[in-house]
Amino acid sequence: YPLLVIAPIVLVGSASSHFMPSLYVLTEEGVYWRCFLNMNFKKWTEVEGMLFENDMAEIFLETKSFRNRILRSIPLYYNRNRDEVEETVRRLHKVKWDEIREQVRLKTEANTLATDAAAKKT
Repeated sequence: YPLLVIAPIVLVGSASSHFMPSLYVLTEEGVYWRCFLNMNFKKWTEVEGMLFENDMAEIFLETKSFRNRILRSIPLYYNRNRDEVEETVRRLHKVKWDEIREQVRLKTEANTLATDAAAKKT
């Protein structure tokens, strides 16, 4: 009998993003999203892709973690602000990935300099 109680809650919770009110906040670090029983924060580095439709933006998550494999995506419904949401999502995602690319570039450059210096000593 416990499954008769738990199953409907799980089903409603997983589908709630499409028929229950939701709240999302876009920050420099990621997306905070709350809807019914679901509450999540996903970093921009966990975002694999985006799809912008007429009524919502959908943020697709990387599937390395078990939780992300279940969640798969975060819907961001527009409130007459499609252009603002689309621009903000694209900009924040790009800024974070540009930071990561720069860190990788600097690390690679430092490793190359260290390798060159070690080679000159020998």
